[in-house]
Amino acid sequence: MIAAGAPVARPTAVPPPRLCIGHSPRALENSDPLGAGVIPPPASLAFAEVNAATTLQGTIGDIAVDDVLRLLESRRQTGVLLVNPSNPLRLVLADGAIVLGVSSSTMAIGRFLLACGMVTAEQLEELLGLVRSRLGERQTRSLDEIQVIEMLVDTVPAADLRVAVRSQAVAVMFETMALPDASWTFTEAAPHPLAERFAFGVGELLESADEQIRAWPELRQRVGDDATHLRRVPRLGAHQTPVILDAVDWAALSEIDERSTVGQIGHRLGLGRPDAYAVLAGLLDRGVVEPG
Repeated sequence: MIAAGAPVARPTAVPPPRLCIGHSPRALENSDPLGAGVIPPPASLAFAEVNAATTLQGTIGDIAVDDVLRLLESRRQTGVLLVNPSNPLRLVLADGAIVLGVSSSTMAIGRFLLACGMVTAEQLEELLGLVRSRLGERQTRSLDEIQVIEMLVDTVPAADLRVAVRSQAVAVMFETMALPDASWTFTEAAPHPLAERFAFGVGELLESADEQIRAWPELRQRVGDDATHLRRVPRLGAHQTPVILDAVDWAALSEIDERSTVGQIGHRLGLGRPDAYAVLAGLLDRGVVEPG
């Protein structure tokens, strides 16, 4: 277990929130439930355009995302919480529970499952990457994250897919909580089809994300920042303690070279930043990698 560093300072008192609650004429006129000028959601979030009605808006400076989520949970709200539209982070809720967390990183679920050894590269290629046409030619599919999950539902064991979906939701929640300030918008919508398969308690995920927030300063001190380079050591010492690697360790080790940054390695593994940094910190501690 990674020891937590000094806790991140969080406000002891939250100022009265300035929320905009009600119907959004612009959203109805423009068929954009997240408001004019906001990056549109992925195609598989188009359900949010149906029955979009109540909109809550604010900034993290007014009310923290964790407080927004607790409010939505207490009201048993269903819809999409969008944070930081310029680099969007989305949390999909149904009846107050978290269904999915979606970032701008594509195919993260598939990469996570591959890194954890839950699927093989051949399975992902067959399911997601390449499709044979009737002429035998291969065509690349363009899929967003939710479409990927929908395609994996009937192939990946339910317990494994739930672990992956939960991990991604916590990763998105961590990123929203780590932002110093950003705008957020919640829009009511019909329940997402995947709500029947995934439902995570807000408090449960917030606890996991808060643990990551507390551990983050020490992880960054041990590993560096997203631009840091690592390299594999050429040999282990004769009297070094035997090194045991699990699937994720091995996947991370295979991605490390002198050209790749820590941020790029985490992206390829499909891990949230705290999880990726924890894996790399473990490899550094065991002496199998070193600063590049």
